[in-house]
Amino acid sequence: MPDLTASPFHRHPISLRHFRTAVALSEVNSVQAAADLLAISNAAVSKTLREMEETTGCALFERGRLWLRPTQSGEAFIQAARRVLAELGALDETLRHIDAGLSGRLVIGIAVNSLQRFLGRAAVAFRAKHPDIKIEIRHGTAPALAQQILSGDIHALFCSPMPELQKDGFPYQQLHENDSRIVTGAGNTRYDEARSLRELIGAPWCLPLQGTQPREYVTRALAAKGLPAPADTIETSDLFTTLAILDSGPYLAILPARVADDLAQSGLIRSLQVAMDGSFPSVGIVWNENASQPAVRQFRTFIERDLA
Repeated sequence: MPDLTASPFHRHPISLRHFRTAVALSEVNSVQAAADLLAISNAAVSKTLREMEETTGCALFERGRLWLRPTQSGEAFIQAARRVLAELGALDETLRHIDAGLSGRLVIGIAVNSLQRFLGRAAVAFRAKHPDIKIEIRHGTAPALAQQILSGDIHALFCSPMPELQKDGFPYQQLHENDSRIVTGAGNTRYDEARSLRELIGAPWCLPLQGTQPREYVTRALAAKGLPAPADTIETSDLFTTLAILDSGPYLAILPARVADDLAQSGLIRSLQVAMDGSFPSVGIVWNENASQPAVRQFRTFIERDLA
C-alpha cells in the first residue's frame, strides 16, 4: 500500500476549488476570463493557481502576458480534475435520486400463495414508475421471513397476520379477505356430481403442511362440519408442487379463492361446486417502519394509494 503521508496532497490538500479553477483556466486560457467564469476575483484565481503549483511541485500552466496554457503536468492535473468533478456530479445526482425515493433497493418477502399474482402485478407497475429502484422478492416460510423482517433484511412482508410480528414498528395492512375453493386438475371430472364436502373426504387430497395456518384452517373447517381429516393425502405448501399433483392424479386441494380463480382462468385447474365454510386467514403486508429508505416509503405510498 502506498504511503499517503509522503504525498504532497497530504500536507496541502487539494480541494474542489482547485479542481474547478484548473478546469476553468484550461477552458478559457486566461486568469481574467476564468475569474469571470467562476464569478470570483482575479486575485482569487491567481492565489488558487499558486496553491496548486506549490502543492504539486509542478508548473501546471505556461504563462504569457495575457494568456495561460497547460503544461504536460497541467494536462494530467486537469484530466484528473475533470474525472473527480464528473464523479462528484454523478454522486450528487445519485444521492438526490435516493433521497427522493427515485432509486435504491427494495427487498420484499412473500409467505402466502394468494398474494403472488398481486405482488407480481404490483412489482411490474411500481418498476414502471420507478425504473431505478431495484426490486428483490424473497419466497420462504412465514417463520423464516418473519425473522428476516425483524432483523431488517427485508423491508416488507406479504403474509397473513403473524403473532410474532404484532409489535411496534411492524404494522399490518390488510389487503384481502381470503375465501377458499375446492379444486382439482383441469382434466379431472370425477367429482363433478359431488354436492357436499362429506362426499369428497374419501378422495385423495393435497393438503397444506401440518403446523401452517392454511392447514389449521382446513382442520377447523372440517371439524365444524363434523368431518375427519382426509386419510389419503400428500402434504405440501408449495403451489407449483400442488399444481403438479393435481395434474398427475385425481387429487383435490383447497386454495385461496383469488389463486384458484386465476389458475382456473388460465386453464390449469377446475373449481368444484362444493364449498367450504369460512376462509383462510386474511392476507396483507407487514411493513418494517425501521426501514427508512426512501424507496421503501415510495413503495408503501404506491401500495396504499394506487393498489390497495
